[in-house]
Amino acid sequence: MPQPVLGFADVHAHVSATSFLGGAHHGLPFHRFGVLGALGDCTLSHGPGGIKDIVGNFRGENPVPLHDNRGWPEFVDWPAAQSLTHEGMYYKWMERAWRAGQRLMVNNLVENETLCAVQRIASGRPLQSCNEMDSAMAQAQLMRDLEAYIDAQEGGPGRGWFRLVESPAEARQVIHDGKMAVVLGIEISHLFNCDLQNGVAGCDEADIDEQLDRLHAAGVRQMFPVHEFDNALGGNGIFDSFALNLGNKVDTGEFWQTYDCPEQDYFYDAGAVLLSVAPPGAGDDPLTATLMALAGGHLPLYPQGREQCNARGLTTLGRYAIQKMMEKRMIIEVDHLELSNKAEVIAIAEQQTPAYPLVSTHGGHGGLTVDQARRIMALGGLIYPYKGNGREFKETLDRLTAIKSDAYFFGMGYGADTNGLGAQAGPRGAGATPVSYPFTLFQGPGWGPQFAGIAPVTFDRQVSGERVYDTDVDGMAHYGLVADWVEEVRLEGGEAALTALYNSAEAYLQMWERTLDR
Repeated sequence: MPQPVLGFADVHAHVSATSFLGGAHHGLPFHRFGVLGALGDCTLSHGPGGIKDIVGNFRGENPVPLHDNRGWPEFVDWPAAQSLTHEGMYYKWMERAWRAGQRLMVNNLVENETLCAVQRIASGRPLQSCNEMDSAMAQAQLMRDLEAYIDAQEGGPGRGWFRLVESPAEARQVIHDGKMAVVLGIEISHLFNCDLQNGVAGCDEADIDEQLDRLHAAGVRQMFPVHEFDNALGGNGIFDSFALNLGNKVDTGEFWQTYDCPEQDYFYDAGAVLLSVAPPGAGDDPLTATLMALAGGHLPLYPQGREQCNARGLTTLGRYAIQKMMEKRMIIEVDHLELSNKAEVIAIAEQQTPAYPLVSTHGGHGGLTVDQARRIMALGGLIYPYKGNGREFKETLDRLTAIKSDAYFFGMGYGADTNGLGAQAGPRGAGATPVSYPFTLFQGPGWGPQFAGIAPVTFDRQVSGERVYDTDVDGMAHYGLVADWVEEVRLEGGEAALTALYNSAEAYLQMWERTLDR
């Protein structure tokens, strides 16, 4: 039995999303000219006041919400928990999380061809390729470049704390050396170039074989079969009532076909009440207006008052792809799969000898029933929630503890989705015991005996340039606030929550070992 590791895991990050969405994203996790090159003024990317940031402006309260362009050192409006298109994972911010005990990260290579095609025009990059597989491969190279850059800051090759790994044995060695093991995953709608146009698949079995080999050779070890839109493999899990349906029409030529989501006990809620008429003001922001125009503007009729699930099931190509992923011993994500697709993939996993672990690391996008969640845990898989604040982490931990399998080592990390068009955790709000700065990790109340040999680390408020951050005011404004979030977890959940959190890297590695040991 390998020596266990101690540390926590973020199993859903997007460090490499720098070219994401045709120039929508501003900023870099590193730059050869330093922080000003990585996190400087965003006027060139987003236009004066952010006027060209059509993806980032999409979720604002105003028709075209603007933001102050100034980055380092002022950081007036960004980075921020609700800012979707500004860099949140600068390497020094990740280093602060590593100092707080993060020992494992899964970086998902990500792209969305439809949104990329819309944004690249506004960004002045009309010739930029939006092919999702090609973008993923370029991002894999960026991760290697980042590793080399951090090595250079720490004294030379192999000296850095950020290490790409391709096996659990390699990850264990990295973590025992006190560093962070980084696994590559992939989260795109056109996996293996398996897009869908008016019911016609854009790939065949030979394409799946070739592209799976390509990704494995690039170091990818974790995969989402489906992302935000339907593809040739199956249906995506519905969680948005309007805009993503427009995107599905643009991407595939068809709106979602649906059925009433079943009335069951859910670990994560399924579906959404879909709109048949555009809501008031829906076309006021440039992104929705563009999608409405491209989609023809006429939505199908959907039942009102009932959450709708996607009627597109797992296809013959989808079953082939799942089987090939298992033969390749990939870590398979069930999130973003439609609810019935999740059920079929779980059934396929249960039929393997030995049973094949599955993971849910992204808040169950598309829904996850309590029965499905229990079966994932019984497979030796894991469920790590979307990263909420410390209070939300404790609430999910209580729910997951109730259905965990006693046959397997238990831990619970999180998937932050930083840089991935996912809003970050906000403050805990009224009634929460404030984080008292400075705070010390690894000693004192809540820190169990397993931390006795670890040197305490004291953190004051995170300072970025001239900006001072406070987790009780700013939430997770950027990745440097992960350390402060750990203190939130201690305050909310005490020793039990810290134990589950710092067991999460080990739990992930044991799941990965079960994936390979067959």
